[in-house]
Amino acid sequence: MGNDLQRIDLTEFLLSHEDLAQCVVRGDGLPTDNATFFKFDYKTGILDRYKGTAVAYHKGILCGQSSDIELLLHEASTYFGGSSLTVFPVPASLADLEKAVLAARVAK
Repeated sequence: MGNDLQRIDLTEFLLSHEDLAQCVVRGDGLPTDNATFFKFDYKTGILDRYKGTAVAYHKGILCGQSSDIELLLHEASTYFGGSSLTVFPVPASLADLEKAVLAARVAK
């Protein structure tokens, strides 16, 4: 394939600690950053491909996605620990964004 870039649709993923460390830090690394950046990413279209599924945020960074919210919550909290981790359902429409924030799941 040489130096050509290939576009892939990344689904059913969980970033590794190494991959997460390569991401630009967003916010202060607090759990409240997760809702802030989830809403920002939704409103800017970053989450369009994930509508109807669930996404995980760790310290404000999108770190995972799955069609199964419970599986994502379990796997992400097992891997990252419960601190600063939130899993959100991605709504189909902007009108349901605040409901999605309220329906967010956190590790126990």
